This record gives sequence, structure tokens and C-alpha cells, in this order.
Amino acid sequence: MNDLIWYLLNFALDHNINYELQKLPPYFESRALPQENFIIINTNWHRTNEIPFIVGHEIGHIMNHDNIERCQPQNASYPLELAADKYSLNLIFKYTLKMDSMIQEPQTFIEQFGIPERMLIPAKELFKNNKELIF
Repeated sequence: MNDLIWYLLNFALDHNINYELQKLPPYFESRALPQENFIIINTNWHRTNEIPFIVGHEIGHIMNHDNIERCQPQNASYPLELAADKYSLNLIFKYTLKMDSMIQEPQTFIEQFGIPERMLIPAKELFKNNKELIF
């Protein structure tokens, strides 16, 4: 997972997104500050296997130019959160293609990369739309 995290953080830097890795309380959610091109990642998240997905998710908020007030957990807009989730899913998918470690089944893919179960349907769509790359 560390290689994936560094891949995502380098992606962020390549897109002028700065980041800070902080060991925060286990349930403190990572944050995106789109107006500042800055993300804060909680390296102490209670589900450590989800940290790469979270990094990609926060990058997604920046790349999607989301409104900061709507990115805060208490105000989270479902369409913005889903779009950031899909952005992360796509980043992780691209990573697997670059590393020649592509998994051919969506359920295994989300399990291996700590992607939340709620992303199974988007993962199935991603695999279906990219079947020529994985078979």
C-alpha cells in the first residue's frame, strides 16, 4: 500500500497539490482545501487499508474544483463526494495498469486496495468500460 500512497502523493505534487501527512485521532477525517490546492491526510485513520483511497478522494476534490464549504463532513454534498470517490477509484485503477498488477475482478480489486464496498458498482462500471485494458 505504501507504493500506492507515494504514487498518489506524487500525482498530487505533479498537479500542484500540496499535502500534509498528520497523525490525527483515528476518526478524524482527512480534508481537502481546494482554494489552497492543499490536502491533509490522517495517517492514523482507523481503517488503515483505506488511506490510499482517501488520498485519491481528497485529490479528487481539488481536481474537481469543489467548493470547500461543501467538502466539509458536516456539509458534505453527496454528488461532490461521489465524484471524489470515483476520481480516487480511477486513480487507483490507473496505478494498477502502470504497475502491471491489474486485478481482473472488481470485488477483488476493491478489497485489495482498501476501496469501500460502496464503490463496488462504480468499480464494475469501470471494469466494463475498460475491459480491453484488463483482458
